[in-house]
Amino acid sequence: MTKHEHGPVLDALGIFGLAEIEPVILAALAGETPLLLIGEHGSGKSLLLERLASALKLSWRHYNASLLSFDDLVGYPIPDASGNLQFVKTPAAIWGAQAVFIDEISRARPEVQNKVFPIIHERRVQGIELPDLVHRWAAMNPPLVDGEGDYIGSEALDSALADRFAFHVTVPGWQYLPESIQRRILRENQTPAGHLGLPTLLASVRKWAEEVGRLWGDQIADYTLRMTAGLAAAGLPVSSRRAVLICRNIAFVHAAKFGSTSVDNSSVRLGQSAWLAFSNSLPFAASGKPFESIKLLALHREVSVIAFAGADDARSEILLERDPVRRIEQTLACDQLQPDERGALVMDAISGLDSGASAACAWWLVHTGAHEQLPLAVSEDLARIYRESAVPTRLVERIPGQSARGKAFALFEELSKKTNLDRPAQVALINLLSSRLYTKSIESVEDLNTVVKGWWRALEELDPPLTIGVA
Repeated sequence: MTKHEHGPVLDALGIFGLAEIEPVILAALAGETPLLLIGEHGSGKSLLLERLASALKLSWRHYNASLLSFDDLVGYPIPDASGNLQFVKTPAAIWGAQAVFIDEISRARPEVQNKVFPIIHERRVQGIELPDLVHRWAAMNPPLVDGEGDYIGSEALDSALADRFAFHVTVPGWQYLPESIQRRILRENQTPAGHLGLPTLLASVRKWAEEVGRLWGDQIADYTLRMTAGLAAAGLPVSSRRAVLICRNIAFVHAAKFGSTSVDNSSVRLGQSAWLAFSNSLPFAASGKPFESIKLLALHREVSVIAFAGADDARSEILLERDPVRRIEQTLACDQLQPDERGALVMDAISGLDSGASAACAWWLVHTGAHEQLPLAVSEDLARIYRESAVPTRLVERIPGQSARGKAFALFEELSKKTNLDRPAQVALINLLSSRLYTKSIESVEDLNTVVKGWWRALEELDPPLTIGVA
């Protein structure tokens, strides 16, 4: 949730499920930088931009790039008395627009992309300045990669065009939203409350971003240098323009995420903002260059410690701890952390564990009551992980005994018979395994053993008595 006095902006506009990327959206608006949304059809990309334009009372134009002609943008050209071309302005022409939204940009013909390029980059068309144009937005479906993908006709953007968008934001599809959010969308989407304070908020974000850059610019630059060097080593170099944009984006995202407290010296908070900004500033998804985000996250964890944690910062010991389970214990024991910092560190540690260990940590946090030290938003995330180990899943599927899946079922049944119902950790593990078998994330004996070993390994580190079921 965005930390500012006006409350969540997108919720007020009837756009639910985007709390994680809301600071990025606000940063793009406050910084008046080009924004590209990438997502499945029906994920609300157009609705999001339409409601933002309405909340800001912008004069804006919405073009479908797959159908766009140059006349749609500029009107009809006619020569004047001196022989120079003038344009007959139509209601749909770009002249006078404060915001422009190029939808389906990945389906545009190359010549149309070339016409759109200077609008995004320079706020010009045919070399003519567009003085009223402030916001430049675009949207696309995920492009085909090596001819594969769900959207035939959605091609990777030209790298130069992709590089002109400051933010590349992936909007989650319906199936990735939790049920509570899906229900809100179904019940509340049609009657948004509105957000009258949005212009004032964006002005504040601009002011805070300036201060963040002044106070922490050196640390942000160090982080960006190290992260972009890591990208280059992985065969994904970025341009100098992109590196400059990343630095600016981090400052704006930090200001949008934490509001007036963004100028406080917090290595944890700066690390959170840096990752959120960096991961939403990379042009690779739009230009069809696959990359492994999990490896990038691992690099971020190391780089953020070096860039943001001072030697005299007691929290640096937590950040430098490589074992995620021990990091959770240290985080809970550190009284210098704010609740949101504690929550971020715990969830970051859980995300670095294998599935069995992460489930064990979530179960342990809830079972011991330690989750009460965490903010509500984190507790909700934990609850989703915890649910697998808290509620048994009835398995009625018939599986051939000699198949890999059948053997996994047989081992599960054997473990179930040996489970001591008086030992909560054992019961929770059986619940977890039944859930994973039901969802087919366990397909073999090897998969099942990995979950079991990860579960007990984590509980041994967190609290040895729990491994024998005493709680």
